Amino acid sequence: MASEEKKNLVQVIDSEGQILFSCSVEEEEKAFNYAREMEEMGIEVKISAPSLPETLIQSLGAGEDDTQKLRQELNEEIEDHDIGCCNTNDDRKNLH
Repeated sequence: MASEEKKNLVQVIDSEGQILFSCSVEEEEKAFNYAREMEEMGIEVKISAPSLPETLIQSLGAGEDDTQKLRQELNEEIEDHDIGCCNTNDDRKNLH
């Protein structure tokens, strides 16, 4: 598998961090179906998938360092918001 394909994988991971299933982002529905099957059998899993911005910069040729920097900046931006991206100055209203 080419390195670009490896970057754009959706993975189903168990509670011990073992990758149980992976596929391309184009086939992410398969990962969600697999995760549902695992949960029905009582196996706790999480899905790891690249964000839309990550997929975009990787398709434009960004390397792992740039991708890590983007993740950090996105996390910092999210943490800077008290309530969410739709917060108004009026404490009684939040737009959703």
